This record gives sequence, structure tokens and C-alpha cells, in this order.
Amino acid sequence: MNSSPKIKILKQLARTTGEIAETALQKEAAKIATELENETRFDLLEQQIEMLDTFAFRVPETAVQIVRQFLDHLDALELTHQDELDWPKAELTKFENKNHLIVEVLKLLDRIRYHRLEDILEIFLSHSRHEDADVKTQAGQGLEHLAEYNIDIFYAGDNRAGFGPAPQIEVLECLEGLDTPEQRRNFSAITEVCNHLLSPSMTSTTSDYKSFTWSSSPVPGTDQIKDIRRRSLQLLKELYCVATTTTEKMSVINAMQGSTRTPNMGDYGDDVLDMVSRDTHEILAFFKEILPEENLQIVQKIEHDAFWRYRYAPSNDVKASALEIRDILATHDEYTIYKDLIGFEGVFEDWEKSLTNETDFQRTDEYRSAKATEYAQSINSENWAKWRCRILRFATTESDDLATFPNFFNFLRQFAEKSPDLAFGLLTENLDEIRLFTIPLLRGLWKGSRNPDLRALMLEWIAADQQLVAVAKLFVSNDNIDEELLRTLLEKGIEDANRDILISIVAVAASNYDDGLKDLVPNFFLPAVEALTKIEDTGWIHELWYRKELSDVLHSLGERGREIVLNGLLVLGDIDYHAEELLIPLATDNPERIIAFFGERLRYKEEVKLERRYDEIPFKFYRLHETLSNFPEIAVNTVRSWFDGKEALFQYRGANLLKIIFPDLAEPFAAKLLELVRTSERQNIKFVLCVLRNYQGEPFTHGICREIVAILPKNDELLKNVSMVLRSTGVVTGEFGFAEAYEGKMLEIKPWLNDENEDVRDFAANYITLLEDLAKAERSRAEEEIELRKHAYGIREEEADEEYGADGQHESANERGGKED
Repeated sequence: MNSSPKIKILKQLARTTGEIAETALQKEAAKIATELENETRFDLLEQQIEMLDTFAFRVPETAVQIVRQFLDHLDALELTHQDELDWPKAELTKFENKNHLIVEVLKLLDRIRYHRLEDILEIFLSHSRHEDADVKTQAGQGLEHLAEYNIDIFYAGDNRAGFGPAPQIEVLECLEGLDTPEQRRNFSAITEVCNHLLSPSMTSTTSDYKSFTWSSSPVPGTDQIKDIRRRSLQLLKELYCVATTTTEKMSVINAMQGSTRTPNMGDYGDDVLDMVSRDTHEILAFFKEILPEENLQIVQKIEHDAFWRYRYAPSNDVKASALEIRDILATHDEYTIYKDLIGFEGVFEDWEKSLTNETDFQRTDEYRSAKATEYAQSINSENWAKWRCRILRFATTESDDLATFPNFFNFLRQFAEKSPDLAFGLLTENLDEIRLFTIPLLRGLWKGSRNPDLRALMLEWIAADQQLVAVAKLFVSNDNIDEELLRTLLEKGIEDANRDILISIVAVAASNYDDGLKDLVPNFFLPAVEALTKIEDTGWIHELWYRKELSDVLHSLGERGREIVLNGLLVLGDIDYHAEELLIPLATDNPERIIAFFGERLRYKEEVKLERRYDEIPFKFYRLHETLSNFPEIAVNTVRSWFDGKEALFQYRGANLLKIIFPDLAEPFAAKLLELVRTSERQNIKFVLCVLRNYQGEPFTHGICREIVAILPKNDELLKNVSMVLRSTGVVTGEFGFAEAYEGKMLEIKPWLNDENEDVRDFAANYITLLEDLAKAERSRAEEEIELRKHAYGIREEEADEEYGADGQHESANERGGKED
């Protein structure tokens, strides 16, 4: 809640009805408009937007007009910032910039979206194309909220008459009014809006002082809803016709699928089922219409979607329509070959049997692998022209991940082995078209008679900066490595700081380690990692961590090699499980060095002024602690050497490292900490207390804490630290979570009251008194907060009936109890 007095006054004024309040709000809006027009300072502009947001729902037309003028004015505005802010301008503008202000006004418009809907829709559409990701996201959310069916809007009012689908109809009318160029400009946004208009469900949210409820129900199968869905599908068909890429066409098809789904929750009648059935039938008819002319990737998408519409068909008519598409595709010979070789969404099972049988993925993989071999063996000089066109066409399939083409890779490799002359010609004559699929061709050719020609060609590529990564990856897991050619690549990668080449060389050296090529590690692996570290690139880790050769490679490193790898990990922003897989073998060989490595990360963050995120100590280890926890003496002694007496910082840094290595304070780690405590040296005790602060007061810390209390003199300042260790709670739940936690800690410490040591008994008595006071204060605070939340957010009817009498008069608990008695 904003504490600004002006904001509080405006909120109260916005809740006040009458002409006087209306006039006052209009005056305030005019003042805000003037400020937004003339002000240049970011914080003051943001403040004006916040004030307008407070009462915009009372003056929506004025608010939309102000926002429009501000957005137009903002383009040419030269933002300024508070003079007293002593931040570098580059840092300041990361947060205080025009895009942040745009996001705030878009949020304002979202909250009044049903007023001046057409104008707000136009603003959201234009900003959905914005270059800034946050602006684009906020505009997208606004469009989603305009299009989605909201239960509270649909059925608003005492008689649940509501607005019905009026907002959706208005949105649809606006979109239908756009000309073709406007449809092209807003292609993605319109597609997403139609997806929401076709939703079979509506939702709403309600909240009170202690809960948040999400509700869902099916959209009713009324004539209005049916018409909205019909017109939305028609709009999507028009968009499909103006789509220029396969990706755009796929997005339209995906949006259409919204109309084929039944509601996820709630009971729905035959009217909804009939509506979904009708729309699904229409989409399948559209698929049949476009099927003959579409590219094979779209054909595959149609088969995939038609199959699942068959599996979950709402009616027999839909099943029959889906089977018609299946039968058409059964005669599409070119698609059959495409599906066998590409087929990451293709259907290989019997449609009718799929209703009762589980999919046999192994049988499908075996079938497709056999077909790849069959096709590769069938290519010859007579049919090569046809196969060349086919391969080049298949290579245009759009995908974000080349791992979706394993069978096509297998086919190309076998084709290159069987027909080296044809494959070599494909590389030399059609390199641009086949550039993403050169690696399997290189692998097939490298084994055959065109090896010398291929080597010469690859040297030409290297000189011309072509296919460098493909050449390097040719030698991954390859028992016939050309070290001279690989050396040329390494030198080029180092000279150009080319991360892709260097990372590929790391993969080559690691993957071939078991093949007797151990010299690849010092000659290629380490120089590549060293070069990548200079440019602070850690991508090589992801080419290494999962390989079966990893442990052997890392165990083989001498001291210099280990330092190169650790220097490479030093610049890594976060020690995640990938990095841990590298550290585990190194920790097995030299645990002290790995613990010291985390100390280097602590110093690195202090010494190097990083603009990027850098977590020197991870929140937790995945597996590394299993190795390091075997060496408590080394761990404690190493981390103790870092302690400089600055307790607050050390608790969350070096001390926390010990906590994540020994998460449960197990022996002999606890014994080592006790050993330090019993030296009675103050710095050792401070160190141990810093470590214990990370264990959130767990009972297993009590033994060490009791020892510290027994050693320290009465009234020593460090006893306060002991108290903080014991009463740490970590995460608690519920309004009275802290109070209950303190009460539980009182019970845990009560045995100390009978301790043989008088100092321990006195500490326990004082500590329990403190906990009693804290628990009482926490309960009082929680009760006050509950009452404030009830006032601010309300309570549910059933709770109100319990808290207030039937006549609406408040009854205390004692009064209720008396009546019940």
C-alpha cells in the first residue's frame, strides 16, 4: 500500500460518489495531464502515472486520452533523473527508462480495459510489436485479458445478467475491421487473441483476507458464443492466407486447435459438446482444403493434429472427418518418405488400434531406421536428380533443435558412405541449401574414397570461414582424427576468439579419450578451455559434463591442467549440477583444492566488478557435497583460514559453504567444530557461531551451543550470538508461524534448566523469558494484521455469520460461548 498522502486522498475520493467528487477527479486528471506533458524527471512522471491509476476507472475516457498523449509525447522526451541519485547513468537507465513508464501505463489501461475498449485494444496491438520484451509482454497480457472470458464479467450483477460476451464481440469487430497490411503487422497478436476467443472455458478469481480462489467453468453454448467462435476461425483462415512462413502457419493452426477442446473443468452439456464438434469438423475440412498445396512440414502438422482430434473426438462425425485425412495421406508417397526420414510429429501407428493399444516407440524407431537404410541404399545416378531435390526440400524443415532430425542424419551419413561421388557433389554444389546437415555427409565421406578431396575442401572452408563447426564436429567420437587439420582449426578459433570452434574442439578431445588419443587433452582440450576462459565463455562445460569419458579426462590432468579447468569454472556465474559433474572427480583427487576454489570465487566477486549475475557460493549442492563431506578436517581448516572476524558477511559466504557441504551437522564435522570451541579462542568461537547461524536453530546445534555457553563468561557479548543461533527459525507458515516456532523452541531448551552448569541454567532461563516475550509479541502482531486484512479485503459470508450475530452485531468469543452454553 502506497503511503503517499496524496495517493490516499485520491483513493478515498475515487470511492466517493456525486458530482462534486466527479468534478474534483476531472481537475486532478487535468493536472496530471499537464505534468506528464511538461515534466522530464523519471520519478515524477512515474508518480503521476501512479496517481492517475488510482482513479482512472472513474474518468476512463479522460484517462485513455491522457495516456495516448503521453505515449506520443514520450518518443521525443529526453528523460532526466534525480540529482541526488549517485548512480552511474548507464546503471540508472537500466531501471529508470521510457520502457518502464510504458509498462506502467499499459498496466493502467489493463485495469480499465472495458472502457474505451477499441482505443485500448489499438494501443495494446501497437505495443505488442514493441522492441522491448517487457513492453511486449505487458501488451500481450492486456490483449489476453481483453479476449478471455471472465466469469465475474460474463455473469455480473445481482441477477447474473452480466455483460455476457459483449467485450469479446467488440474485440472481434475491431480485428475484423483491420485491412490486410494491418493484419500482417499484428499477425502474432491477432493469432493469440483468437486463441483466447476460442477457449472453451472461462475463469475468475476472488480473494479475502486469507485466501485466493481460482474458479473455472465452461463457456455456454449460446448462439453468441457460437458466432464468436465461427468468426474467430474465419479470421484465422484469413491470417493463414497472408502468412509468409511455415512458423506463422503453424501458429495459426495451433490457435485453431483451441476450438477443438472441451472444457477442462466443470460439467458441460450437449450444447457445448455440439459446438466443439461443429468447430472441429470445420477445422478438419479446412485441413483437407489446404492439404494438396502445403509443404510437407505443414502436412505433418495436419496429420499430427488430425490424429489427436480422432483420439479425442467429441462425435462420430469428427472421427470420420479425421479418418478422411488419414486416407488422403496414405496415398501421399512424398509425405510418406518425409515422415520416415524427418517425422518428429508424424503418426506411425494404426489409428483405430491406437484407441486401445499403447504406442510402441521401439518398433517405430526400428521401422524408421530400416527405412533410412533402405532409402540411402536405393539412391543411384538414375534417380539422383529426384533425390537431390527431395533432400534439399527436406532440409528446409524449420526447427529450433537439430536433435529432431536423428533419422535424417542417419540417412545422410549412410547415403554419403554408399554414394560418395553424389554426396561430395551435393556438398560442393548445394552447400548453402544443405548447410545445417553437412556433419552427417562429412562423416560418411571421411571414411570413403573421397577422403583426400574432402580434406582439401575442408581446408578451403577453413580459409573462407565456412562450416568451421561442422569440420570440428566431424571428429567428435571419431577414430580417424586428422590432428593437423584440427590444429589449424584450434589456431583459428584462438585467433578469432571463436567460441563455437573452441567448444567443438573440447568435445572432440573429450569424446576420443578412450580411443588411445590421450594427447588430445593437453594439445587441444586445455588450450581451447584456456582461450574460452579469456573471453569468459563457459559453454564448453555443456559439451563435457555428460560424457562417459569425463572422469578419465579429469583424473588424467596434472596440476597445470587442473588449474586451467578451475580457472574456466571460476568465471562461471552459477555452480550448477553441470559444473558439479566436473568438480566431483577433481574433488576426489584433491578436496582441499576444490574447497579453496570456492574461496577464490569469493575473492573473484570482490575484485572483479561484474555487471552480470555471479553466485560465488551456490544455494545448495546437487552431488558435490557427497564427496567433500568425507573431508571435514580439510573443509573446516580451509574455511576457518578465510575468517577475518567480519561475522555478518562471513555467515552468508564462507560459513554457508560448510553448511551446504554438511547440511545436517553430522559427525565428524560437528566434532571438528567442538574441537575449535574447546580451544576457548574467541575467534574460533565467533567462527563456529557464524557457521551455526546457517542451520536455522535445528536441535542438532544445541550441543555445540551449550558448550559455548559453558565456556563463555557471564554477560559476554557472544552469548547474544548464541541466542540468535538457537532462535533462528527459517521458513514458517501461517499467521502465527513465528509465535508457534518460538513456543516450540522453549520446549526444546527446557532440559538446560536442569544442567549441571550454573551458567547454562542461567542462560536457559533468560533465553526462555526472551522467547516468551517474542511469542507474545508475535501473536499480538499477527492478530492485529488479521484484523487489518479483514478490514481491507473482507471476509467470506460463512465466516461473517460466525463472527457476527444474525442481526449483524459483533459478538465476542465469550459472548458466543455464553449463548452456546
